Amino acid sequence: MSGKSDPSSPRPADFDPFDPATIESPYAYYRALREHAPVYEVPGAGFTAVSRYDLAQSVAMRPELFSSNLIAVLLAGTATTPQVLSLDLDEMEAKPVDVLATVDPPRHTRQRKLIGRAFNFRRMAEIEVHVRSWTAELFARFEGRGRVEWMSELAGPLPLGIITDLLGLPRADMPTLTRWSDSAIATLSGVITAEQWVESLRDIVAFQNYLNERFAEAESAPPENILGDLVRATRDGDERLTREEALAALFQLFIAGNESTTSWIGSAARLLLSDAAVLERVRLDPKRIGDLLEETLRLESPFQGHFRVVREGTELGGVHLAKARRLMILWGSANRDEQVFTDSERLDLDRPNLKSHVGFGVGIHYCIGAALARLEARIALEALLERLPGVRLAPSAEIRHIPSLFVRRLRALDLEFDPG
Repeated sequence: MSGKSDPSSPRPADFDPFDPATIESPYAYYRALREHAPVYEVPGAGFTAVSRYDLAQSVAMRPELFSSNLIAVLLAGTATTPQVLSLDLDEMEAKPVDVLATVDPPRHTRQRKLIGRAFNFRRMAEIEVHVRSWTAELFARFEGRGRVEWMSELAGPLPLGIITDLLGLPRADMPTLTRWSDSAIATLSGVITAEQWVESLRDIVAFQNYLNERFAEAESAPPENILGDLVRATRDGDERLTREEALAALFQLFIAGNESTTSWIGSAARLLLSDAAVLERVRLDPKRIGDLLEETLRLESPFQGHFRVVREGTELGGVHLAKARRLMILWGSANRDEQVFTDSERLDLDRPNLKSHVGFGVGIHYCIGAALARLEARIALEALLERLPGVRLAPSAEIRHIPSLFVRRLRALDLEFDPG
């Protein structure tokens, strides 16, 4: 990192990364990490934080040295045992099958090739009409009343409905699917207690059983949707998916596609409506919605971090990393790296390196559903400006996020507008 750090500026040890205040607003902590210890062993947490853009890229681009396999989850302690605990997934009777985001080459290469067919250009082109129709249906439910809770009435239901349809699951099951998806994300938050983990695990098992039943139904006559594609991928060619891989992919695609886009649409609306100058520019030129969305991915990355495991002893940023050491790539910090993004804390629609962010990851694990997420987010923001005259943050709106080291999702976003 060029330049010298300010000796008077806060240091990583001045922060407790598990403190609710730090989790709610982690960016001062990230800045301290980048400036003073870009490769930092978080005390008592069992992982090392990688916070600088170049180092995050280096880890993500070297899967032969840094594995993506999911080996453990973090649990919060209790009142009598406040330290962070780590649950070793290898000790579980039914260890999750690693797929896509949590698997390494050569298995990843085979899986990505087969599963990626479900997100082909033809299907993405066809889905736009469907996304617009579902968006219009959701807006019709609240556009006449002058107020909306954006997260629960639009940002959540929009991607949830689309991924439900793409997988061929019944719309009537959406409330239950939402609960199951939230439980799965909660297990990765880093702040879940052992008691909450057990409760969430029940939901995860129920969800997996549900998907297994839907998969079995589709095997007799695979439909023309992602579920059908995954069934066919277990049958075609010498490199076909195992049934366990297909089911794990189904589980991961549903949760990741739902969570990341919900977070993104929520944060984009908040950033747009919090800056009058930006709002005016985007109103005058709706094509700038795309630029707003890219800056939102940078400033409020839906996934703040992902874990990696060191395969062999190595050095990163001048720090020795022993074999089996766990790292957390902090995308949320890398995306605010001052050495890459000038005036990095500011939303800038004219940023020359607008798409240099790593909000969708980088390398072989770049988000497989990025094109779908961009489509959904763009249509949601277009409709926000077109269908809600005078839309604004409600005076009572309290900007709070769901506690998590892993995801960045607003609890709620209350909006007001001039009813038609």
